[in-house]
Amino acid sequence: MEHSAIIKLSNGWVISLPGILSQNSFIPLSHGQRLDMFIYEAISEISPICQMKLMDSIGNEMLSQNSYGAFIIPLGLENSWQYTTHEGQDEILSQAEVSRLLLISLSDLFSEENIGALQYQFTEAALKFVPPLWLNSEIPFMTSEETGEKSLVYRIHDMIVEDIGDGDTYKRQLIFLSNPKLIQSEIRLKCVEDSENSLFSVGSCAVKWGNKIEPDYDFLTFECQRAFLVSLAFNLSKALNEISRILILGAGGCVLPTFFLKHFPNFEITAVDLNGELIDVCKRFFGVPNDNRLQIIIQDALNFVEASNNIYDLILLDICIALPGEPTPPMIFVDQSFLQKLYSLISDSGVLSINLIGNDGQIKKIIECVSLVFPYIYRNKCKEDSNQVIYCLKHEVDELKNIEKNMSEIERSKNWDLTMALAEYSTSIRKIEATDKVEKLLGPKSTKKKKRKK
Repeated sequence: MEHSAIIKLSNGWVISLPGILSQNSFIPLSHGQRLDMFIYEAISEISPICQMKLMDSIGNEMLSQNSYGAFIIPLGLENSWQYTTHEGQDEILSQAEVSRLLLISLSDLFSEENIGALQYQFTEAALKFVPPLWLNSEIPFMTSEETGEKSLVYRIHDMIVEDIGDGDTYKRQLIFLSNPKLIQSEIRLKCVEDSENSLFSVGSCAVKWGNKIEPDYDFLTFECQRAFLVSLAFNLSKALNEISRILILGAGGCVLPTFFLKHFPNFEITAVDLNGELIDVCKRFFGVPNDNRLQIIIQDALNFVEASNNIYDLILLDICIALPGEPTPPMIFVDQSFLQKLYSLISDSGVLSINLIGNDGQIKKIIECVSLVFPYIYRNKCKEDSNQVIYCLKHEVDELKNIEKNMSEIERSKNWDLTMALAEYSTSIRKIEATDKVEKLLGPKSTKKKKRKK
């Protein structure tokens, strides 16, 4: 466990605090304040059993009441919009009608606990963060009547595979416990009468649908993956008719390569990832097929790119380090020499697409680095997720409206779930002008975002 300050509780649990806090003083109420904390079973543990977010009201009148409460997120709903975005959290805080709210997100360790037992377990921790001059003797604990389901399917080291659902829709997620709020990979599940992979259903909370479940590769749950698909609209003939060579740096759960295999028979895909253990898990639990059109290489992407002399029609850079505060991609992957090598590997009509996650300063720096190598950059900001994808080209796009037209044509030719509405994602593409300041390119800050994948 890495920490700047800690609070030890009587039951042996340890609260890890931001460095700005002290365990010996009250935390003053502050308009719109947000502070993240983690609880560990012991100081030697590396994976938290709980994440807590301290939230102060944005209303001065409510702040003056000096009231306090705790809200326990129902299991299975931890990554829902209302609990992961500022706007959703503000709604929870407003409905709670308190000056300060402690939002508690639980791990699977507490899957069998009722609200009474949870209140007993977390009261001591909650008492550490009461507002100054708070006079009540008891903390009100709240939760939602919403119910979610979650089942742990597999765990190895700090990597877990879990299924979640709400009774209607079920998903399988891959998460690193070092950053449990960041979903590394995710697929939607579907019920089938029979399956060639009988092990796929073992341990899933979705098995009540029927005897078997399978991954649904007619649908992509991540917005950034849908934005990646829009890359294909920059070269329609390569997407639909000609052999296209695709390089994916940061294969992760191989969700996108598997989607490509199913829907684009003309694609030859090379997927690179450093974590061989991750690839093994995804072959077993995410339905990644054995297909001679997919070559998976276990290697550092930096070394692979340096040694490569192949030419690709599309390169997807989707590398994430599962550590809080780290940008996606890490800055080493937008180093000028690395980007220049990528430039040399892209065909004249090809595209380099990069998945970006980070604060304004990090995004600004990444765009600055990319603009030193690629003359034409287009940006696509996801609507709900915090991700944005930039498309880097050697040539200028004459009419952006043609991208939407091309994406619509691709959609009409494919038998996938049209609720993904991929053509709509192409309408938000904007060119990054060379004369613009990067601060201007970032646009107005939005709070309606949830932290997503990679």
